[in-house]
Amino acid sequence: MFFSFIDSSICDDFSRDSSRRRYTSIIPSSLNTNTIIDGHIFHLGSRYSSPKMIGSGAYGQVISAYDSLLQRKVAIKKIKLPLINAVEAKLFYSRSLREICILTPLKHDNIVQVLDCYTPATTVEQMREIYLVTNLMRLDLHQLIKMNNQRSTDKRIITNSHIPHFLYQLLRALKFIHSAKVCK
Repeated sequence: MFFSFIDSSICDDFSRDSSRRRYTSIIPSSLNTNTIIDGHIFHLGSRYSSPKMIGSGAYGQVISAYDSLLQRKVAIKKIKLPLINAVEAKLFYSRSLREICILTPLKHDNIVQVLDCYTPATTVEQMREIYLVTNLMRLDLHQLIKMNNQRSTDKRIITNSHIPHFLYQLLRALKFIHSAKVCK
């Protein structure tokens, strides 16, 4: 049993597509599976298995896991909601909600797709983390550039001929985002 937690009216400020519903599921405690990965606790439920740490950033940690419903590997981003002063918390919450609301309706080859969004909390007051499930990418541009720079000049992965292709993909995604009327 999953419950709607974020409906389209909340996301209207961030996305013009109010016809699609956006969901954040609440995992019932009976299905809650706590898994520790590299010292971080992840609430994966019974749907996700075989987790492996991918990386971390300013907003949380990212793992890969097997999704039994979709029958493929996915990326799961854990966004930890901080217990900080009211102004900073509101800004952090609004940025996290904006990311979810903007990415959810966007379906494009050059934009990561949100497949699921859930929290182990049963009430808004208990919510301390949100899990954002997306497509699993083999590597990102930062990793590719890092790998490239570690090689000798004659064995580089990225050549000058790749740069226009990367730029084309970025501009293609940006054009799609603008055509979807996403701003700020």
